Amino acid sequence: MEGTNIYAIIETGGKQYRITQGQTVDVDNLNVIDGDTIEFDKVLVIGDEKNATIGAPNIEGAKVTATSKGTVRGDKSLSTNSNQRSDSARRPDIINCSHAWPLIKLKHPESKLKNR
Repeated sequence: MEGTNIYAIIETGGKQYRITQGQTVDVDNLNVIDGDTIEFDKVLVIGDEKNATIGAPNIEGAKVTATSKGTVRGDKSLSTNSNQRSDSARRPDIINCSHAWPLIKLKHPESKLKNR
């Protein structure tokens, strides 16, 4: 696949991510150290602006590599508390029930997206 806008859709941690060359993506915690190279073999789609290769469910022999750039904290997930028969929701419970998940920041190199 040749072109300037090559992308891949990978699966990791039960989620799917669309990655283009040179892009930085936050994924779920993978227990890696800064600077480690990670290889993803669950590649669902590889494509460019004209065509795409779709796996069933994965593309055989396709690999996507990325480099770990450190750990970040994700956005807080908020929850509310409300009663069925009252019109009020208590806002102070939102602060007590929030949580931010740890994420890994991955940098996808320029020329490592290949369908072998």
